[in-house]
Order: sequence, then C-alpha cells, then structure tokens
Amino acid sequence: MEPGKDKYRLLMEHLPDGFAYHQIVTDSSGKPVDYIFLDVNPAFEQITGLNKEEVVGKHVTEIHPGIENDGFDLIGTYGRVALDGEKASFEQYFEITKRYYEITAYSEEPGYFAAFFRDITELKQAEDSEELHRLVLSNVTDTVLVTDKKGDFTFICPNVHFIFGYSHEEIRAMKNIGNLLNNLPLNDINQELTGEIKHLERIITTKDGQNKIVLVNLRRVSIKEGNLLVACRDITELKNREESLRLKGQAMWFSINAIALADPEGTLIYVNPAFLKLWGYEHEHQVLGRSALEFHDDREEATKVMETLIRNDVYTGELKAVKAD
Repeated sequence: MEPGKDKYRLLMEHLPDGFAYHQIVTDSSGKPVDYIFLDVNPAFEQITGLNKEEVVGKHVTEIHPGIENDGFDLIGTYGRVALDGEKASFEQYFEITKRYYEITAYSEEPGYFAAFFRDITELKQAEDSEELHRLVLSNVTDTVLVTDKKGDFTFICPNVHFIFGYSHEEIRAMKNIGNLLNNLPLNDINQELTGEIKHLERIITTKDGQNKIVLVNLRRVSIKEGNLLVACRDITELKNREESLRLKGQAMWFSINAIALADPEGTLIYVNPAFLKLWGYEHEHQVLGRSALEFHDDREEATKVMETLIRNDVYTGELKAVKAD
C-alpha cells in the first residue's frame, strides 16, 4: 500500500482507530533496528498526541529515544511483520504518551507495515482496579456477598472460605443466601430496607461442623446485577472473650473474698460486695475514685505494696485496715 493512493486515503482519514504506515530499517546483517513513519491519520494524532508533522519521515528512535532498549521488542515485532509477513496483535504501554494501546500490525509489501492503534488506557486502569479490589477482598477476613431480591447470589467474595469453610464454587452451588445464613429475614428486609441494617448476629455452621457467630450488615445496592449487599464478620472469638469476661466478672462480684481493682495511680475503679462489707461501706460510690492507700492504717507500708504490685509482682502479707466506722 502506498500512502498516496486515493482509495486508501479517504478510509484512513475517517477511521476511528489510529493508523500509521511505516518502513522497516535493518542493519547490514538484515536485523530490524528501526522504522520510519511514512504516514499517519488524524485519529493517530488524537490518540497519541503526536502531530503528523512531528513524526512523518522520522525514525521511531528519534521520536521515542531508548525504545530499542525497551523490555518489549517493538522494533523486532514490527520487523517480523514487515520482513516475514507475520500478523501481530498485542497490547503495549508507551512511556512517551503514558497510555496503553491495543495494536494490530500487518504487511502487504516486504519492508513495509501498517499498524492500527486503539487507546485502551481506561480499560487497563479498570482491570487494574478490579484486580486490586479482588486482591483486597481475597486477603481480608470479612466476606461480602451480593444477592438479587430473591436472595440468589450475584456476587461471592473470593475469601468466603475464611468464615464459612466452603469454596467459592460450593457457595455458588447453594444458589441462595438462605442456605448459607440461617433465619435471615430476607422478605422483611427487601420490603423495609431503604438504607442499611447493622449488627444482625447469626449462628452459622461451617463446612467442618463448627458453630460460629457471624455479624451481618445489610445494605441496599445496585451492583453485580444484585440489589442487596451482605457483609459478614466472624465475631466468635470476640463473643467468647466477652462471655469469659462476663463470667470472671460474676465470679469476682459473688466472691466471698474482698476484691478491689485500682488504676496505676492507685485509684480504686472496682470493688465487690465483699470488699464493701469488710471495710464497712454500703455503696460503691463511697469508695470508688479514692486512693487505695486511704483504706490502710500504715500508708508507708501500703505504698510499698502498691509499688510491688505495679511491678507485676505478687504481695503476700498483712496490713491493718481502716474501716468506715
């Protein structure tokens, strides 16, 4: 194809894709080392930001200094097209324009080649963004699911196995979220949910038979062909700690031994009924916020005891108490 042929000119001038026609340049051994721009269309100028006057008649090594040392052998690829008649299709990032292009190149005459360019930068950025989101969702422990109005899955987070023990494919086979989360009031939610429902606790059974407590948050959305986003968090360990603290608190409260807790400055922040009884007080407010030293006759000795306890040591001994009366 010659750039001046009228039958191609009109077509190339109106193509939405960038078009450029080149001549390959070889060294004395026949190896492709450069190529010359012979013609470009208006779309090429728009897509690349390079004016026709700036490129036509020039070598690519002039326009893109260092391109011959790039990781992707663009000159070699075009050389195989121009010299061997191969057709090439590939994606490439150009540092000079900071853009990604989808390129198709072919040759109708030995030593020459044509290339079509399509700017795919936004598509690549979207793919990168989606890959980043996928990596994040795959490595966090919260699980996100999206369902339609019937509760059928339209999206399943890749990390679903962290909580439920089932693979992505096994969850997909369940089809409906009701098979995964017991007693989720889906009908009521679809009728009433206009914003977000937080902190629904559900007990689920994992694939290996474990019972877990899951915190479920629901939000109305329009994504992945669904309208309900379900975020799940495993709070089993947290609930177990809360229960353990509750039991320990009850044990301290009902203990027949006098128990008091103080902050690092020695200020009382907790006393149990046995403490109040031993010291002759009726209500917590009579002692909380006061220094523990006030309840002992020998304050100097009591201070040493406090210092020992602050060092995480254990004290065993006798101190003379000062009772309320």
